[in-house]
Amino acid sequence: MLTWEKEQIKINNGGYGRLITLKNGKLLAAYDSANAVNLSESEDGGKTWLHLGKMTVPQFGPLGDKLCIANANVIEYAEGYLMIAYRAHSFNTEEKFYTSIRYQLSKDGGQSWTDPIILCELQREDNSFSGFWEPHMVFLPDGRMAVYYANDCVGPQNADFPYVPDLKSQYIMVHIFDFGTERFGEPIIASDGVKHKSRDGMPVVCPMQGGGMAMVIEANWNKDYRFITQMLFSEDGIKWSEPVTVFKPTQNGLYAGAPYVTLLPDGRLAVSCQANENSGAVTGKNAVFNSTMNVIVSKKPVTLENCKDITEADFDKIAEFPLQMGSESYAIWPAMWVHGEYLLCCAQCGNNNGERHGLYLRRAPLASI
Repeated sequence: MLTWEKEQIKINNGGYGRLITLKNGKLLAAYDSANAVNLSESEDGGKTWLHLGKMTVPQFGPLGDKLCIANANVIEYAEGYLMIAYRAHSFNTEEKFYTSIRYQLSKDGGQSWTDPIILCELQREDNSFSGFWEPHMVFLPDGRMAVYYANDCVGPQNADFPYVPDLKSQYIMVHIFDFGTERFGEPIIASDGVKHKSRDGMPVVCPMQGGGMAMVIEANWNKDYRFITQMLFSEDGIKWSEPVTVFKPTQNGLYAGAPYVTLLPDGRLAVSCQANENSGAVTGKNAVFNSTMNVIVSKKPVTLENCKDITEADFDKIAEFPLQMGSESYAIWPAMWVHGEYLLCCAQCGNNNGERHGLYLRRAPLASI
């Protein structure tokens, strides 16, 4: 039975936190705060945190309007060499819309950063709020580094870039990084939401025991639910299986999205999502802010040999609401990470009176799972 430590630890004000363990043993958190990418580090396994500052990013886009900076994700691709990717899009969507995924590099452990490098971008003459979202970087089994992100940019179907035909569907894209040029390669469709008739979104990818990769996405093809959490599998991180459902609400019309997946030391997979079933959060805004974090763990190691048979029944729901600020609070955009002897979860927490409590973390000993 997974047992969470009592203390819920505040990393800082902000949300959409992502964690990594650096090669020097420290924990690093990248997160959104005050329309900027922020970094904090911990030297004691996540019990205390030091704010390192903000990464400098341009505040205005090619249309001249202010940019919204969000969905920061971080990876260390060599000792002291960091990459942070994020989305940047127009704040003002009344007339035109600009959307992009950008990344910046640091070769001194985050003390200084390159100017933004554009992975993908699009300017439109309409104000449709569609674009590129939620970049996630990971190392593939062959040692290459990849970035995944969601793409619901509507565009011509004969273009060089794979646009979706309408807002009913969304692609998950993948690009491979060239360490020599420090640029990503051509876009590849990893999960085809047009084929699935689904807005496949918010990809997170992790390795599996013995090789291969697992990906979680939120999907809306099942009309009984607003979103469900699905999983795909791949031998190389490029070609992916068809998605299978691993978590959905028990009642129609509810929501279970924004998933995350991480590999446990024994080969099992831990999956989190934000769900509004029995959450107690009733802000009245939407399903997102009425949600809180849930965690499920596979009953056995998930491998390339058995992944084709994985279903919901192969996961135990072991941690409902690990992060709460009272009985009527939300915990959204959750993430997990294994650091040392602990499984860490973090999420943006707040409550129904409108307070934004910030980014919080909680630890669970791996021995308790």
